[in-house]
Amino acid sequence: MIRCIRLWTGDDDNSYFEEGLIDLSKGERGDILSGTVDVVSISFRETRAGGASSGTMRRPANSSSH
Repeated sequence: MIRCIRLWTGDDDNSYFEEGLIDLSKGERGDILSGTVDVVSISFRETRAGGASSGTMRRPANSSSH
């Protein structure tokens, strides 16, 4: 499985996100792969353990806690 974050703009022009997992199946050569999906554009980023996408949301230092 691959942990992923889906980002999109809604009909109301607001940005939305959801976290999810992509199931992987065994491929023909012993590798693993996902199914295919139709997209307009796509990109991938690998982050180090403990990086900004590690599951903890950090508040900017100058922001209020209220």
